[in-house]
Amino acid sequence: MEEIDVWELVLKWGLAKNPTLLSDPETWSDNDFKAMEKALQRCIPLIRFFQLSTKEFFEKVIPYQKLFKPQFYKDLNLYYLDIKDNLVATILPARGLNIDSKLITNKIAAYIASWIDKKDNVHPIHGYTPYNTLDNPYKFELLLRGSRDGCDAKTFHKICDDKPKTVIIVKVKGTNEILGGYNPLIWKSISNGSYSRTSNSFIFSFTFMSLKDVILSRVRDYDHAIGSHVNYGPQFGYDFIIIQEGHYIGRCINNNVYEKRVGRTDKSFCIEEYEVFQIFKRKTTG
Repeated sequence: MEEIDVWELVLKWGLAKNPTLLSDPETWSDNDFKAMEKALQRCIPLIRFFQLSTKEFFEKVIPYQKLFKPQFYKDLNLYYLDIKDNLVATILPARGLNIDSKLITNKIAAYIASWIDKKDNVHPIHGYTPYNTLDNPYKFELLLRGSRDGCDAKTFHKICDDKPKTVIIVKVKGTNEILGGYNPLIWKSISNGSYSRTSNSFIFSFTFMSLKDVILSRVRDYDHAIGSHVNYGPQFGYDFIIIQEGHYIGRCINNNVYEKRVGRTDKSFCIEEYEVFQIFKRKTTG
């Protein structure tokens, strides 16, 4: 069940416990809010409010703000305004099959899975329906985390070479910018460097722990889609490269191989954290 559905069912249950209340919170008095808060006091701490989309928060949570403790509601507002440095609240993980990541949520993983299966190619009638956390057909298995395993190119190739279908996630130091890419092929250690051909790779960017300001950029120069160099980390054409120059840095160059530039700057940037996942089709039953 999606978290917004859990919240709406909890509200419905609260209304059943207070049958004199109308469903519209704008009609409630302060005493009505206190009665509802009393009914829901054991439920509210269990809701993963930080897993909601920005739209869901503004439409489904803000109207009920008087139900929350002041500090908790302040933390929610800071979170959805992308001001996350001084949060007091504990952010509960998403429900279900959780992804082992410091950089993305289950919901974001489901969107990346949608891009892998090219569900963003909008159907003229049905539109674009991305996977959600329940129907994501892929398992994201963490291979490498920079803060745990190291960020040098040698470590990257030792852990990630010869493994197909990998997703790279990078957090730019000092910002809320997330950069990433998908490689359907394998990474290789080649002393002089080489490129591999594919039409299915892509790079992307979005805001940390949300899908705000998403840029999805698919490969257009298939022959130079994926680069392999023993001294580099992940390399997506000339457009998104992780290299080592004294310390680990990344570069997003003006679009040449991919459709759009995903980075906010074409200058080198420092990496705060990065993760590499290999994806597998989930086993189905029946």
